Amino acid sequence: MVDVGEWLHNLGLGQYKAAFRENGVDAEVLPTLTGEELKDIGVSLIRHRRRLLDAIAALRLPATPAEAPAQVSPYPSSDCILTLIRWLSSEDKTRRSSSSGTTQIADGEENSPP
Repeated sequence: MVDVGEWLHNLGLGQYKAAFRENGVDAEVLPTLTGEELKDIGVSLIRHRRRLLDAIAALRLPATPAEAPAQVSPYPSSDCILTLIRWLSSEDKTRRSSSSGTTQIADGEENSPP
């Protein structure tokens, strides 16, 4: 849960702690604040409102636990491997067809040259 005062301090906007507290802005309300509401509680500088709105938007993003970074496998997926096998198989068939004097057609039929 976000400590609003500490959050403001970390943004370099600690001067708004009292205004947020007086207006009942807590961790539940914070992610829903709008630019107009920030004006209403006394954030008059556009630069400060922008910084707050960007930080509020970041609060809305799904959190990934810092202890559990996303795991990326060094190995290709099974879909990738199957695609490669199919491609290699089709290349092999095309080579065999070319050496026998026939041409492979998309639907699997062979066509001899005229």
